[in-house]
Amino acid sequence: MEWAPRPGRVKEIVPVALSSAAGADRAKEPGFVSLVEHLWALLRDEAAHAVRARV
Repeated sequence: MEWAPRPGRVKEIVPVALSSAAGADRAKEPGFVSLVEHLWALLRDEAAHAVRARV
């Protein structure tokens, strides 16, 4: 779940369809890299928004 800048507001619910494998095995699953990239993109957008709001 990605939270919006305002407290208590959900920006996006991200479904995770990965197995219960741990460690390096999980990183080999199809979709893992795209999921990580998507989550980082959400965080980058929020960080950029926060920086712009301070200026």
